[in-house]
Amino acid sequence: HESPLFHKARTPPPAHVDADGILSILEGLRHDSRDVVQCIHSDSSCHLSSVRHAVYPLVVLDSQEHLICIEGRLYDFGDAKVSEIVTLARAIFGSQPAAREQLRAWLARSDGDFIVFGMERSTSRWFLFDDMPGRSPALTGRKLTG
Repeated sequence: HESPLFHKARTPPPAHVDADGILSILEGLRHDSRDVVQCIHSDSSCHLSSVRHAVYPLVVLDSQEHLICIEGRLYDFGDAKVSEIVTLARAIFGSQPAAREQLRAWLARSDGDFIVFGMERSTSRWFLFDDMPGRSPALTGRKLTG
């Protein structure tokens, strides 16, 4: 049973992701020499990178279970917020019926300009959510092959 927070792709995933090509393109998005282009995750089917000012916050939580990336300013960020985000990831990936409401409640009490990406390593499923007003930009894309 698939969580309502996941949507099945209508097209197959790409057979290969050209990480070097993506990073080369992202270099062109740098506005000045202080900007950073960083590959966060890349495998044969997906790629996650960041283009940001060097002082802009980026936290990567990397475990055997999940890869979670928090980009931006999440106020009151600390161990408690990290624990809450990991708990949310488990609820979302575990297809818990209350996951959607848990996410809504967490977003309602979490202030900042941020975007959160999460990947479940065992299935390669991803989620993405941002702050309630949706102030942080995210660009997504899919390369169709065949």
